[in-house]
Amino acid sequence: TDVRDAQLEIVRSLGADAAINAADGARALDRYRENKGWFDVAIYEMKETIGPVVEQYGSETLKQIFHWYYDFGDLVDADGYREAIAARTTLTRRWNLFLDEYPLVLSPFLMRPTYPWNYDAVSYEQAHDLFNSGIYSFGINYLGLPAGVVPVGLVEGLPAGVQIVGRRFREDLILDAMEAVEARVGVLAHELWRSEAPAAS
Repeated sequence: TDVRDAQLEIVRSLGADAAINAADGARALDRYRENKGWFDVAIYEMKETIGPVVEQYGSETLKQIFHWYYDFGDLVDADGYREAIAARTTLTRRWNLFLDEYPLVLSPFLMRPTYPWNYDAVSYEQAHDLFNSGIYSFGINYLGLPAGVVPVGLVEGLPAGVQIVGRRFREDLILDAMEAVEARVGVLAHELWRSEAPAAS
């Protein structure tokens, strides 16, 4: 596919200075996705932290989406939360060891084509589909690792991008890699602005 070809081209363009092994990174994500506790904790933390702000200031649409989020998993109690945090520490350590050998990991941002602007607001099923497709995004956030997302172009008229994950406190490497991606595929924002510019008379 166009997106897959673009990702492979990006891997080649980054060169030896950014060791990337997306296959091993994907396997690591698969291993921690198998532990359902992490998902329930992520939903719990979302409800307890940003949830009250959404309820107070969010639109009715946003509130509905968040209520669907809460239904995706089983909210943990205090004991479950403590156990899951211990498991998260173990998973984070595995990733830190992996990143010692491979300082950058290239992954998809979404495991599906980019969605229409209101896709997750239409139904529970679509919100769940979108949430699941973002495993590489919110999973890395859950582990507290830095990551950057950079566009690689348009697919069927919608933006497509890749995510670059790095070590803690080495956001500079991530930014360098994102700059290398843009140097190879171009800056999507420039292309979008050119498409909106009025035609010369």
